[in-house]
Amino acid sequence: MWEQDLVGREMVWDTGYEDALLGNVMDKMDADLLRLVKNWLDSFVKWDVLRFLCQQPDAVYPADALAQRIRRDRNALEAEVTPLIRAGLVGCYWMRGQLAFALAADPAARQLAAKFVRACEDRYFRMKVLYHILRNMPVESRDRQGQL
Repeated sequence: MWEQDLVGREMVWDTGYEDALLGNVMDKMDADLLRLVKNWLDSFVKWDVLRFLCQQPDAVYPADALAQRIRRDRNALEAEVTPLIRAGLVGCYWMRGQLAFALAADPAARQLAAKFVRACEDRYFRMKVLYHILRNMPVESRDRQGQL
């Protein structure tokens, strides 16, 4: 519904109803994957890290190498991967004098990561993940996501 701003006479879109309706549609996915997306995968960097490590499940990558492989800034990578470590999805190691990351050794975490990557083969699932990431991402983070 359009509303008129009393001060500037500008039109503003009231998205309350539409957001609720769209949110219901976007929440229709496997419960485990929805929790993963809503609680832990709230940035494109995290999505890239989890996808890459899941595709290389037995490899350990130093922070510099992983950042280069996923084409992200190392500092951004380290900041973004910390919640994934706390969630038990990513393992953190010390390798050749620097931090290194790998997919967590826990079988349940590996299964969940693999389930997420497989689900991402479906374009409608990817659209839902994009919706949740963009909806929950602070505006200033949106500007930093693509920077190297």
